[in-house]
Amino acid sequence: MKTTAFAAPVLVDQGDEDKFLAAQLQPERLVAASEGTGVRVQVRRHPGYDHSYWFIQSVVADHLRHHARGLGLARRGEPAE
Repeated sequence: MKTTAFAAPVLVDQGDEDKFLAAQLQPERLVAASEGTGVRVQVRRHPGYDHSYWFIQSVVADHLRHHARGLGLARRGEPAE
């Protein structure tokens, strides 16, 4: 992030019960890497969720709206974040 002109906001949803969270995913490192770059990173933590299909399907609509707005395909007033 520090060497690119990437400026779109980043949306991350993370289950707190994900077995990959501490050793591999580490979303706090993404947030730290974005500091001072102008890239906004929003991490939404979800208690009781893991890395399963059920978790992903519960947030995918928000992510589609997030990307549609970033591409100019959706209205700003639509909820996503």
